[in-house]
Amino acid sequence: MESYLNKNISMVNKNNQIIFRLGVPICNGVFNLKFNKKTIELFLNNLSNNFNLDSSKYNKLKIYYNENSVTEIDIYLNKNHYSYLTYNEQIFDNYCIGYVQKKLNYDDSLVSIFNYNNIVDIELYNLDINGLFTLYIRNERPNEPEYYTIFIIIKKPNNSKVIYEKIQEIVHLLNIDNQII
Repeated sequence: MESYLNKNISMVNKNNQIIFRLGVPICNGVFNLKFNKKTIELFLNNLSNNFNLDSSKYNKLKIYYNENSVTEIDIYLNKNHYSYLTYNEQIFDNYCIGYVQKKLNYDDSLVSIFNYNNIVDIELYNLDINGLFTLYIRNERPNEPEYYTIFIIIKKPNNSKVIYEKIQEIVHLLNIDNQII
């Protein structure tokens, strides 16, 4: 992962983001990216003991997916619509999948939410980790049998070694090797 960060960190900005999705390996190249509520509560407790979580944010979103296009609408009816392209996907250290997501364009015009492939209601916990990256914990199904997903999103270039060490610390706090999901 460290060499991947070294190679890709220079192109990171708000439109080119490196995203890591944490999960538990099932077999070679297949991951379970779902975490249960108990696992997330323990993880948040571990995080709060090691990081200042005062700068965290919470939001409810409805996300409309249509091919490689996303429309996000929050509870205040703020809209974010963009297209994206992913590349350089790679599996790291048996606990995450990483890729670069390039946001191709932002569109502030009226967008039809009637043309979509999938709609997802989520609760999003957004945690800033030392200004290096953002940790997203998403409750993917707040009204159904819920499960959570964890994303690490790098939106600005920083020292790749420091980012790598901090990601390793986060993964250790998640205790991913002993998870039952």
